Amino acid sequence: MPANAIILTGPSGVGKSTIGRRLQQVLPGPWLLYEVDQCSPPIPPGSLTEQQIVAANIGAARAWADTGIPVIVEIALLGEEDLQIARSGLHGHHVFVVVLDCTRIVLEAHLAARGVAGPPPSHALPFYQRTAGRWPTGADLQLCVDGLTPDQAAARIAQAALPSGGTTSSARP
Repeated sequence: MPANAIILTGPSGVGKSTIGRRLQQVLPGPWLLYEVDQCSPPIPPGSLTEQQIVAANIGAARAWADTGIPVIVEIALLGEEDLQIARSGLHGHHVFVVVLDCTRIVLEAHLAARGVAGPPPSHALPFYQRTAGRWPTGADLQLCVDGLTPDQAAARIAQAALPSGGTTSSARP
């Protein structure tokens, strides 16, 4: 069954937001791009667990999916527990999870292109090092973006998530 909720996860700087915007252009009909970094309030360190934050963000995205508008959720899911929270939070929807990854060299190029690389390193490089190997293995698609344009990555995701030729199962308002 075609997806009506696509989750893009991976390290900061891999291109989740850019690829999400390209997906909005290639997928049929309107899709909401729910960018967690843009939608979450500042959270004081230690006030919530990572799992509470994931659950809250997935819950907000689910509210949109429940209206019949398909969603692309751009979020960092660290490991199988976060993936399970995300899938459970979107229970009843057709969820397609994509882990985007790249080499450190490509990550540094992405960060430099958006002006956040350089000494001292941005938060993204230490995050990349800490999270290497922690991305969910239970994803529907693992895609290394090395050598791919955002358009090529979006096309591969769209083909995998909507194998029926580009129609979603969600009702349109």
